[in-house]
Amino acid sequence: TQNLATGILPCPRAAHASAAVEHLKIVTYGGSAEGGEFAPDELYLLNMAEGETKAIWTAIHCEGATPGKRYGHIMVYSKHYIAIFGGHNVTEPINDTWVLSIEQMPFKWQKVENSKDIPAPRVYHSGSLCSKGKATGLIVIFGGRGKNQETLCDTWGLRRHRNGSWDWIKAPQNGEVVPTSRFQHTSIFVGSLNIIAGGRTTDVSKVLPIEIFDTNNGNWRLSLIHIS
Repeated sequence: TQNLATGILPCPRAAHASAAVEHLKIVTYGGSAEGGEFAPDELYLLNMAEGETKAIWTAIHCEGATPGKRYGHIMVYSKHYIAIFGGHNVTEPINDTWVLSIEQMPFKWQKVENSKDIPAPRVYHSGSLCSKGKATGLIVIFGGRGKNQETLCDTWGLRRHRNGSWDWIKAPQNGEVVPTSRFQHTSIFVGSLNIIAGGRTTDVSKVLPIEIFDTNNGNWRLSLIHIS
């Protein structure tokens, strides 16, 4: 396909993270670049408000500290904030959380440091925003691969309080169904249901089922759709 975007383009990369921030606008951060290098720790904006043929890339200047170079992380947009969690830095999987308000200039990344409980370090997990039900406003992460190459199957939610603070809460796991541990998968919310699909587990040859987490009651269930 033809690249129609102009402006300051990000370098070629993989295992980066992107999020839709507003109508026809996408931000991208991090990733693994060519030659085994890390992509720069810069935030890029793709603005398609004037149409696909006039899409423009911009490097967003942020003052102060940044989340640093990483790949295999998640980035989710929620209520005028971009949030980044986890991934792999130069040496190992990490579990730091960074947020940035797109309403306050100059743009500054803020590291979340006051949460009592935090997810374990991980890479290649999934993250998505719940917009309906009891978990409305939560950025929900699932799974990933840990420091010792173990495959994870826990669920956590990142929330912002009215006083501006952020913290993590571990999701309950009710019912008899235990989700399959996995990494390099995808997740998306449909209402209050977080749908987990694809990815790999300890046995990389295993075909993984689609699984659904109901944030209203903490129950997992298998999807009626099967992948062969």
